[in-house]
Amino acid sequence: MLLVSNGCEMAIPTVLEYYLGEYDKRRIRTLTLQTVEDEFEEGMKLIGEIMEEVQKGAIMNMTEVPEMMGAEHILMNRAADREIFDGIVDMMYTYDAYFARYGEKSG
Repeated sequence: MLLVSNGCEMAIPTVLEYYLGEYDKRRIRTLTLQTVEDEFEEGMKLIGEIMEEVQKGAIMNMTEVPEMMGAEHILMNRAADREIFDGIVDMMYTYDAYFARYGEKSG
């Protein structure tokens, strides 16, 4: 698992690591985007290291859905099946409606 942080959130990786307790640091890595010059390169490097330990299966949990707005098509194209695809669509419509309810634009 790769925990990614911008570096300005309240739940920074060091705080999350405290709550994780003892864990296999070969399988769970952290990346703080504001501390590296090339976020993509560093993220791919860490994922490669993780994949050496984990040979199959993966999950993703993004805690800030608004950060996905504008990139939802990328997630939809990567959906493993129709159920996941439909879930992404539903999630994006739900957030769009939420923003609209308060007079905000989502995208």
